[in-house]
Amino acid sequence: MQGGVTPTYLGCDLSIDDDTLLVGACVSAVGDTIQAGAAFVFVRAGDIWAQQAILVSDQPVRGALLGEVVDLDGDWSVLAGVRWLPDGNSSFADGRGIVHLYERSGSTWTLIRTWTGADTPFPYEALGTDIATDSVRRIVALGAPRRSLVVDGALRQGGIDLHRFDGTVWTLERVDGSRVPAQDQVAGALLGQTLASRDGWLAAAFPRTSGTGTIEDDWPSAQLFDVTGPGAVRRQVVPMIGSSGERAIGVAMTFGPDGQWVIPRPDATAPAPFGGANAGAIDIWDRNRLFSDEFE
Repeated sequence: MQGGVTPTYLGCDLSIDDDTLLVGACVSAVGDTIQAGAAFVFVRAGDIWAQQAILVSDQPVRGALLGEVVDLDGDWSVLAGVRWLPDGNSSFADGRGIVHLYERSGSTWTLIRTWTGADTPFPYEALGTDIATDSVRRIVALGAPRRSLVVDGALRQGGIDLHRFDGTVWTLERVDGSRVPAQDQVAGALLGQTLASRDGWLAAAFPRTSGTGTIEDDWPSAQLFDVTGPGAVRRQVVPMIGSSGERAIGVAMTFGPDGQWVIPRPDATAPAPFGGANAGAIDIWDRNRLFSDEFE
């Protein structure tokens, strides 16, 4: 036991920034609270990695699995417990979700903000399924892929909570999920299942929809938003490839060091010599140019 934490499942998720490594240990017991979850911070000096801190909730909840999703950017560490429920009856099914933001000063990490699914009118939304953090612009984007609501008479599935801090006050902006036809309401669009951010850009995926309507609203797609100013402005939509039956675009995304936007298509049909259905592909967007390399 370290600092009241019994490390379990170290490596649930990882995030690295320069010489700091954040490692989730999501099934860890905190004191007598089993499966509350935690995360460990390591820093590198030369060839040596040393533990700097253990991050836990100020109010551990059984089964929350805090640290199942982690994200690190500069001196901000963000931990999510997607299974969290406020009554403590968390399970391995999706919960409302809890997210903690910690800030580092010197070598000390302090919990400065908490968001929970219980604070919204959409229960069991799995808040924090993915996280994208920009400590320079003071933005934390949280995926809520199970959120369901009706907007202008249409059902929308999934969403993103975009939290901004101006140095004094936090503000919340919401990006609603795509419209989901009745036959797909269970599977849903799952907006917020996958997020990535860099230099004022936020990438998000609509990995599962029906493909029955417009590309922007109903087909599986990866989408790029400009979040440098108030309001997330959609700048680019990358849809599934033709009529290949693709249903998993953007299940993981990242940005390259020069701003390249990397989008996997794991179930896309690839041409020869890789060949065949579900061979998969990777798209690399660089400004207005698209390069595509297919892999088996």
